[in-house]
Amino acid sequence: VARFGFGRPLCLVRSIAIQDLLARAGIRGALLRVGVRVTPSHGFEAHAWVELHGCVVGDDPEYVASFDPISDLEQIAETSWASTTAGA
Repeated sequence: VARFGFGRPLCLVRSIAIQDLLARAGIRGALLRVGVRVTPSHGFEAHAWVELHGCVVGDDPEYVASFDPISDLEQIAETSWASTTAGA
């Protein structure tokens, strides 16, 4: 997202593919992460990557470290789902 803008979120597509490949190989626990940063030269930027047991997979760890992670997206999705189904 950061390098190509919101119209071409290649990092997100790549990260979803990496997470899926790991799962298909029987490797569980890979987390899809999204982070943001603000720089004087580029303004607001976002980036997606995969982490497995705290290690960045398929991306440059130094580049990823320049972003502040938003949160664990799966945890957010589970919380949202639980809150929408609680009243059902």
